[in-house]
Amino acid sequence: MCLAAERIGDLERTLKEKQRPLFVILSREKAKLGYYWKGHATRLKDSTLVCPRCRTPLIDRDGVPVSHEALNRKKQKCKECREPLWEADPRGPRRFPLATYLKNKYPGHFDLLISDECHEYKGAATAQGIALDHLGKAARQILALTGTLLGGYSSNLFYLLFRISPDIRKDFKFRDIKRWMELYGVLEKITFVSANDEGRASLKKAQEVRWHERPGISRHSSLNCYQGRFS
Repeated sequence: MCLAAERIGDLERTLKEKQRPLFVILSREKAKLGYYWKGHATRLKDSTLVCPRCRTPLIDRDGVPVSHEALNRKKQKCKECREPLWEADPRGPRRFPLATYLKNKYPGHFDLLISDECHEYKGAATAQGIALDHLGKAARQILALTGTLLGGYSSNLFYLLFRISPDIRKDFKFRDIKRWMELYGVLEKITFVSANDEGRASLKKAQEVRWHERPGISRHSSLNCYQGRFS
């Protein structure tokens, strides 16, 4: 039986089906898109924003009071009680990301996740990349399909492989992109040197080193050690 799910009710009815094998189809839009949200805080008479739960004043890392505009740009939590400083916006659609729902309620429930065009999920913080990660936690195995796995840079592979491969997660942490590029990519070292006396007479650094990723996979890398695990 093969059924397409567009909302949580569809998923629940589908998973109650006793006929096997059962195939559930999700579009990436339904998997990743959820409700609209907005910043949530309590405003005092002096216009100071405080946590709605513990009443702690909201300030950023520089000690500057947080504005409603800042809360609307990025989801934040109270530094004292960890209360979410956002809430659902009733002006938006009433929906929840199906990928997140499956991760939370049905971890490891499915035998296999088949993800097509997986190279489009390579971003570190994109909604569809996170959706792939959540769907992967609802399945015991992942089959990733693509005709263009590598976009030219070794970093194109890192977050994608991190989300679908337990072996990669054993060897790397999510923020180890620089170490990945050092091992498997091609890095160009650029050194900037001050051409006048300003660097010696001020706080300016006379020399600065930057690393720039170049296209290609290092010939001396051991990336092929993972080949057998993905084939």
